[in-house]
Amino acid sequence: MKHLFTKYKSFFAKFRNKLFANFIMIAVIPILIVGGLSYALAYNIAKERIIDSVSYTSRQLNTTLGERFSQMENAANVMEYYMYTLILQPDTSLSHQLTTYSNVRNSLFNLSSTFNFGNVSIYTNDQFIFSDEGITFFSMDDLKMRGIALEKMEQQVNQLNWNVFHDIEEPFIKYNSNEYKDYISVSKAFQLADKDRPEYVFFIDIPVTEINKLLEERDVEDSINSYLLDNNEQLIIGESQFVDLNILQDQINFNSLNESTSFMADDATVIIQKNPVTNWLLVTEVPNQYIRNNTNVLLNILWITLVLTVVVAIISSLFISHNLSRRVNKIAKVIDAFKGINHYDHSAKMMLPVSNKSEYHDEFDRLSIVFNDMTNKLSEDFEQMLEMRKLEEKMQIELQQSKINPHFLYNVLDSIKNCQSSGNIEEANLMIAKLAKFYRMLLKKQHELIPIQEELEITKLFMEIETINKTNTFTWEIHVEDMIDEFLISKFVLQPIVENCLKHALYHHRDLLQISISLEYEEDYVLIKVEDNGKGIQQEKLENIQQVLASKEINVDKFFGLSNVNFRVASISKCDLPIKITSIPNKGTLIEIRINQIFPEEEHGGMLT
Repeated sequence: MKHLFTKYKSFFAKFRNKLFANFIMIAVIPILIVGGLSYALAYNIAKERIIDSVSYTSRQLNTTLGERFSQMENAANVMEYYMYTLILQPDTSLSHQLTTYSNVRNSLFNLSSTFNFGNVSIYTNDQFIFSDEGITFFSMDDLKMRGIALEKMEQQVNQLNWNVFHDIEEPFIKYNSNEYKDYISVSKAFQLADKDRPEYVFFIDIPVTEINKLLEERDVEDSINSYLLDNNEQLIIGESQFVDLNILQDQINFNSLNESTSFMADDATVIIQKNPVTNWLLVTEVPNQYIRNNTNVLLNILWITLVLTVVVAIISSLFISHNLSRRVNKIAKVIDAFKGINHYDHSAKMMLPVSNKSEYHDEFDRLSIVFNDMTNKLSEDFEQMLEMRKLEEKMQIELQQSKINPHFLYNVLDSIKNCQSSGNIEEANLMIAKLAKFYRMLLKKQHELIPIQEELEITKLFMEIETINKTNTFTWEIHVEDMIDEFLISKFVLQPIVENCLKHALYHHRDLLQISISLEYEEDYVLIKVEDNGKGIQQEKLENIQQVLASKEINVDKFFGLSNVNFRVASISKCDLPIKITSIPNKGTLIEIRINQIFPEEEHGGMLT
């Protein structure tokens, strides 16, 4: 017996040694061979991926720069209109000139503030009273402060020019500083065809530090460097670190450059992006040492992956015998879990795995197919139910919006009847005309968004009619900032708010009710204020209203009109609270509505950013 045990022990020992030797031959040696081949491929793979990644980042940076330069270019086009109204129009009275100058100066200030420009400067002839005001307008002689002569500007009249000015000092009173600064500028000298010198020269500046910051933020690593060259391949922003600039300039053919190109220079890869606005070149340097370092990382990962693959393959073979039981357990667990979940939210996660090749399907695959078909059908049913629910809610909202307060119509008709009975036919005809126009405007608007001007007109008609119905009970005023009524707003927003003011403030107010409506700019929003001096809202009721507004949902049980307006305003406003209400009992109520600034052409293309 002892001899037999020793014999089997020797046999298993030989078998184990043979198995180990075969494992060395089958696994370790191929790993070494694959590792050697992988080293040759790793560098090219890493280089390609790194260059693609840096090129993508460079394109993003070039797009960001192009957007910023486009803002300057668009602002320059707007300034031409302002200059026409101020300088190129026929001579007018002094008071008219001062008024035009004040409006233009305010518009330029808003333009500069909106786009965060460093400076907006205009140089004109001395014939105007504002030519040397020292804030925005300067004399032509002040061009020397920028280190540029008028003669040079005369060579480039009536076209936009891009330049980088270093160490310039302008007599800006608003800064109260004599610091020297660097600016990127877009400029234009305008000259009439029958004149021998420009009528005006304007500059729009942004600090060079702003572009430097973008270049630094977009660098993938400290070892990757970006800078800008002008149309003459001269360095204007940043500096070259890894490539000799003279060698780089010799290899660049500006006229034949595409939007993006890359090539080797010195011991680095150079990626060049041409800016679509300025035609400047964004140069990104990727040193080869950076690529080699990342290649070593990739190679180490590859070695680890190969070793782990062999280990996992060996270990996985130990569990083959349990494959059948695992599949059964999987099906049982999925079916059991499927009974207690929300099918609409989770049915997609309950799919059972099925082999892609139908010829290898077994009973478990067929059972999985039946189960998957069932879950897909349930998902489709829930989707249809959800769409029907959404359609139902939409129809309910549209039905509620179409309902006009019948008391309003009854009161108007009763007033018309009284006017006719008293012989006041002219006033009755006026009320009929206003009522017809009011309903015609409500019915003809088919789009969800309409210009603010039209919404104001609907509201004015409503208040004019109500003024006739409720004589000497309330007054109203409307203040609108310039051009703000050209933006879009959801239909039927202001009129329900004003109707609420009359309904809840007028009837309980002993004195004359005053309603004030104002529309003004607030950063990226249009701020609409509706304020009255009525009874106000009690604190408990105000808190309930604020909770409904915060949900941004339509509440059909209470505050339906206000929640309906809030729901539609929230769809076109990025503000956290598109409608905000503050009220003091016996003092009055203020309703603030914030919507994004949407132009008509952007109704289907997105919001203004």
